Amino acid sequence: MSVNHLLPIMLCSYFHLHTDVTIFKRTFHPYSVKEDKELSKFFTDLYNADVNSVENGKDYRLNLQGKLARGMDSVDLASKPLFEFVDEEILGKRPTFAKFIALLDNYNPQVGVTEVVTDQQQKEEDDFINELLKTKVMKMAYNFLIKKQKLSGDITNFGKFLKDLWFKRYKRRSPKDSSAFEHVFVGEHKNLDVLGLHNWIQFYLKEKKNQLNFFGWTRRFCKDQLITVTYVNENKYKKPIGSVFVGSSPEFDIAVYTVAFALHPTSVFDVNISGCKVRITCHELSPSEMGTCYMG
Repeated sequence: MSVNHLLPIMLCSYFHLHTDVTIFKRTFHPYSVKEDKELSKFFTDLYNADVNSVENGKDYRLNLQGKLARGMDSVDLASKPLFEFVDEEILGKRPTFAKFIALLDNYNPQVGVTEVVTDQQQKEEDDFINELLKTKVMKMAYNFLIKKQKLSGDITNFGKFLKDLWFKRYKRRSPKDSSAFEHVFVGEHKNLDVLGLHNWIQFYLKEKKNQLNFFGWTRRFCKDQLITVTYVNENKYKKPIGSVFVGSSPEFDIAVYTVAFALHPTSVFDVNISGCKVRITCHELSPSEMGTCYMG
């Protein structure tokens, strides 16, 4: 698969995780925005296989309210929350949703504060991964990475790889103060800004607890399944612009970002998911540490 380079350097590296799963050659294509047609097809297959996704208008409703123009990130054009309704029975009864939600209170969001991980939190991480591996979506991701020679080992070892990639604490500012899961799904604080938080479930739950004040939207795509928004949290920390892919299951998000990071660890590239053009951005802190990965 050819990729147009915007930078003249291609860096290849090899690394081995502390499991029986091996990540093979990693080729970096920084900041290419060419569509990855192979991933477009695969992510569309994942999207169609995501039986736990929820439907706009049936399982949830959005109230987008005012559109914010450039430079209006301190203006509140939304008197009401973004989420008008969410069927909470889905959040509590679908196993991957319930086990995902159990993880959200395991973190200190402040960058620079070392995370303390308890045995209970470790168990919640393992329970979530074990539930993920039961889903068709994650089995498809595993088989795809095997086919692309990005992984070796059985699906149990794939679970160990997921644990290491998503939950291993690493240094963002201080030792072990962050992780890929915390950044992408939970959100972090640095100075007076919100970092990460690209998950619709966490967004909804924080709104429900009055921990997030939605200001309005800046862009909307894919029949409002992908939106960029502006908000402040309960501490008045600001997110001037952040993207959220709404309605997907936790397994879909984990599968997409895991595959994207394995193939494009530091890159910006386009995919077409079921007719919806999406730009995916991934950035690594090291070959085994995902700094961020999100759709926008």
